[in-house]
Amino acid sequence: MRNYKTAYSIITGLEVKAWECQVEKGTYQLPADSTFDKPLATKDGYNVIYNNGKWNYKKIPEPPKPKAPTLVELKEAKILEAKTKREEKLSSFVVDEGIIEAKNKAETLLILEGYKKMLDQNITLAEFGLKNDKLIKLTKPIIDKWLLEINKQYNQAWLDYRAVKKKINNAKTISTLSKIIIKWVS
Repeated sequence: MRNYKTAYSIITGLEVKAWECQVEKGTYQLPADSTFDKPLATKDGYNVIYNNGKWNYKKIPEPPKPKAPTLVELKEAKILEAKTKREEKLSSFVVDEGIIEAKNKAETLLILEGYKKMLDQNITLAEFGLKNDKLIKLTKPIIDKWLLEINKQYNQAWLDYRAVKKKINNAKTISTLSKIIIKWVS
């Protein structure tokens, strides 16, 4: 069995084996990037490094502190929040009514316009929907009411968004900007 001595990697500080030379007994072959010197004990806030033939402590630098967001960055985030609220408002009528399953305003309008044309041609609609747990028949007045409500809500959502965006853009300080609350009533 071959003999070895414990050595230490100067990169990781982990133990490695230095095997005894078979030609020269008592001589050990030190692996590359290693030393027979035992590393220093670990110390909080420091790395143990091997430099200039000896182990030393090197202080671990503090991570940089995150910089506070600028007024411009905060305004951009606030405007994005306002856009999200606007989109929620634009689609809330369809969700609130719960009768037409559509993904967006355009699809809802297409469906309702199609129903309206069918009713204009005296084609009876066999479609019913639930409103407040009551079955209702889709009639021209109901469809007209929905189209009007959707358009009113769409226009109001844009007006609300533009008003909030103007307030955001006019804010001169972060304090003023943080007081702007983005909340629209449906």
